[in-house]
Amino acid sequence: MNKYEIIDHTADVGIKVKADSPTELFSRSAHAMFDIIGELGNVEPKKAFKISAEAASIEELLVEWLRELLYLYETKRVLFKRFVVEQIAPLTKKGVKGYRLKAEAFGERLNLARHEIKTEVKAVTYHQLSVAKKGNTWTAQVILDV
Repeated sequence: MNKYEIIDHTADVGIKVKADSPTELFSRSAHAMFDIIGELGNVEPKKAFKISAEAASIEELLVEWLRELLYLYETKRVLFKRFVVEQIAPLTKKGVKGYRLKAEAFGERLNLARHEIKTEVKAVTYHQLSVAKKGNTWTAQVILDV
């Protein structure tokens, strides 16, 4: 199974991701975004970042996850290569509906002598956003503003 495919979209880049579980779906979505950002062949997964997020829906959780990774890339200049989504679960707060995520992302500080940047991703959007399960396969579609 291909990890992701690029979707034609005017002035932006879309990705469609398939996986066997929601955790794998989120991991593959992050990998797809960073594969669009840079050439990952020379990136060493040296440094780990713990990430947690909460959102009202699984679709919004995917956007929050990718936005947090993009924020770390922009502010810490870390190019990520490996993603371990440990948990995606319903929120257990009384009276609050939604989902939470716990994950780790592994990468290293951007070094333009070793790393090639392919595309600057400006934002993760809600445009045409979807997360769905059909049979045993989870799919997600995300549009990235470039």
